[in-house]
Formats: sequence, structure tokens, C-alpha cells
Amino acid sequence: MILFLLINVLKALIGATTGFWGGVVSLLGITVSLVMAADAYRLAREQLREARGPVPEASTQPEASPPDPLKPASRLPAFVPVGLACLAGLGLTTMLVLGLAIVAVRGPAGVLAGKLNSTPALRSSPRLPPGRMSAAQSAAVDHLLGAIQDIRKVLRKSDRNSDDLADLERDVDHISAAMVSGRLDATDLTVAYFYRGEASRLINSIRKRQGETIDQPLAQRALEDLNRVIADNRNTYDRVVSVPNAQYWAGLVERNDLHSEPEAYAYWEKCAQKGHAGCLRNVAEARITGKDARKADLHEAITLLTTVFNTGVRYRCAGASSARVIAGIAYFTGVRSSTDDELAWLSKSYGLMDRLALTEGNPNVCGRSGAVVEEFLYRLSRGSREDSLLEHATERLDESSIATRALIQYLSGSMDKNGFEAVVESDQSEDSRCSAYFDAMWYAALKKKRADAQDYHLRMSELGEFSCGTELVFANKFKL
Repeated sequence: MILFLLINVLKALIGATTGFWGGVVSLLGITVSLVMAADAYRLAREQLREARGPVPEASTQPEASPPDPLKPASRLPAFVPVGLACLAGLGLTTMLVLGLAIVAVRGPAGVLAGKLNSTPALRSSPRLPPGRMSAAQSAAVDHLLGAIQDIRKVLRKSDRNSDDLADLERDVDHISAAMVSGRLDATDLTVAYFYRGEASRLINSIRKRQGETIDQPLAQRALEDLNRVIADNRNTYDRVVSVPNAQYWAGLVERNDLHSEPEAYAYWEKCAQKGHAGCLRNVAEARITGKDARKADLHEAITLLTTVFNTGVRYRCAGASSARVIAGIAYFTGVRSSTDDELAWLSKSYGLMDRLALTEGNPNVCGRSGAVVEEFLYRLSRGSREDSLLEHATERLDESSIATRALIQYLSGSMDKNGFEAVVESDQSEDSRCSAYFDAMWYAALKKKRADAQDYHLRMSELGEFSCGTELVFANKFKL
């Protein structure tokens, strides 16, 4: 009876305690439960002996005495099963104690942190458990986190449109309102600066894609926001918010919106030293073209790109795009660091794209259709024309793939040269136009149409090294 009362008292204490003392109370509860189980076993054994009465004397006849139910039927010594049972109980108790100890050490905040780190959708959740923030502060943080989730969705998309533009502008307003509310602490503000800067960069990216003018004041504010994150150099509850990531995005703002490549590469050199894959990828491009006031070094470029490829999908498309560039270096310059040829590297790129497509549900992730067109041209250069690859590339196109769609139609023969050029010129993306003209030049060179190849090379030159730096280096293979 005493043990029964004690176990119920301990149950009540478990619900009222947390942290270390919660673990201690739980351990005491386990101990009392084991004692109760042992006592119950003892009482049951005594009651069974009393019910059987005295054990009769053994008869001289072999069949006279029935077997004693308490006597082991096994030939093993009695201590063997008893020992195994004790070991099993001890193992279970040890695991329970370890689990309780971990909970006691980490406490509720530790459990919450584990959930934030393991669940990407919640990674940006506030670091405080419910009930530790005021209602006003909680509302401000909720507005901030809702905007962040929207921005992340847009970041994962390859086909961004006017609807995304409106959503991003609304998200910037929500983040700005949260920032001036006075309800965010220093860590929240660092996160807010990071995502407002990234959303502002995305807004200008979409505007540029649609043929609109870059909003220079918005670009300057995006750069200021990202520089604030760099200056704060603060660890936050969101692993995406980091100095290397801020330096990477700041470099993109400098290059794409403010057209200042020296400043862009200054950012990328710094984050490349920290191992950031996107920055390593961009620095590697400078080693191909000789930008960034350095001499071209294809071997160093391959080393950097291989490092990025080995990060897999951690930095989304950086690994896959690096494999494609390594394939291009091998084919167009003949420089290699291994026995793998261009098709082998392209296959490695497909492997990473497949992983991303599976998680994001985007068949054209990382420009997969363009990579398939490259495979078509690589195989054509070996004397094998596989039009099924062009069909496969067409199936992966999205609405924003204006120049790539025209390129595929041109390569397949369903569109003539004039129609191809007219559609490509309608694409507002200089990078997309450069890529389409480069592949058309490559195709014309393989088909021995030198005049067409020279025409497309001229169009690439007009776009300039800013948009066509790597492609112009690769074009030297054809000596146009």
C-alpha cells in the first residue's frame, strides 16, 4: 500500500517538474516500479507454494511422483535464465536513464532547438518556447516568419512571374513593419535584414526578366541590408542567415543590379575563403575568363568547381552547374583533372538535378532542359544525332524558357534562322540570350556552317563579357 501511494505521488511530481529535477523524479519512479514488481513476484511465489501444500516424498517407483512445477524443466542451470532476465531489465533501465538524462540536461529549450534544426520549414521559428514572449512580440515575429516562408518559396522557383513580384513586395512591407514595431530583438532584426535584402534583390531580378528598369534605390537598400548582416556577424536561429550567404547575395546585387563587377568579386573572394559553394563557383568563373584582375587558370578553376560539386545539393544548384562547367572545360579547352570526359561530368550533374527535382517537384530545376541540349551537342560532335534528347528537353521546359524553346526548335529544324533570332531577342534575360546563341554557334560549327557560326559569335560579343564571359572563352575552340 505504501509503495502504491508513493508511485502515485511520483507521477504527480513528474507532471509538475521539468529539466534536471524532472529527470530525477522520473528515475525515482522507475526504481519504485521495479521494487513493486519484485515484491509482487515474491508474493505470487509464496501464494503458489501455500496452495500446493507440502511436497510429497519421492516414491521408489519411477512413475509415482509428478514433476514439480517450480522445478526447472530445462537442463540449463537456474541462474542462466535468471541472469538473462536481469541483463534485459538492466539494459532497459539504462536506456531509460540515458534518455531522461539527455532531456534533463537539454531541457525544453534544447528539445525546441532540435526541432528547429531538423525541420526545414520550422528552422526560422523563434528561439523562445511558447509563453515566453508577449502577445505583441509574438505577433510581430509571426508576421516576420510568414514573410520569410513566402520568400523561401519564391527562391525555390525557377519560373518567377508577376504574381511572385506582388508577393515579394508585400513581404518586404511586412518585414519593414515588423522591424519598426520595436517588438523584435537583435537576433530577429538580423534575420529581418537578411530576408528583406534578399526579397529586394529578387524583386529587381523579376523586373529585369520582364524587361522593366532596375529599381536602383531598392538595389542600394538591398545592399545596405545585406551589409548590415555582414557587420552584425551574429549567429541566429535560422541557419540560412550567415555572413557567407549575405556576401554571396551582396555580390549578386553589385553585379546584376548595380553593374559593379570588381565590388562583386570582392564579396565573392571573401565568402569563397569560407567555403561557400556559390562564391567558389563565381570565383572559378573568374579563373576561366581572367576577370577579377587575375590571370586565367583553368586547372585552378577545375579544382574550385570540383570542390563545389562535392557539396552535392547543399547549395542547391551550385554543385550541378559546376559539373556542367567542368564538362565544358574538358570539351572546349581539352584541360582535365581526371579521366572523366564531358559526358561523364554531365551525367554527374544529372544525378544532383534528379535529387533536387524529387524534393522540389520541378522537372526543369537548375536548367535541366539546357543541360539536355548540351548532351545533344556533345553526342552530335561524336557523330551521333539523337533527336530524342531534344524531345526530352522540350518536356522539361517552363514558361520562362523562351530562348531555350526557340533553340530546341531551331536545332530540330522546325524553326528557321530568322525565326530563331527573333524569338531569342524577345527574351529579356541577357544570360538566356547568350546561352541560346552559344549553342546555336556550336551547332553551326558542327554542321560546317561557318557564316552562321560567325554570326552567332558576333551576337555573343555584342552581349559582352559581362553576360558571355565563359562562353566566349569556350568559343575559341572553333577559331571563328
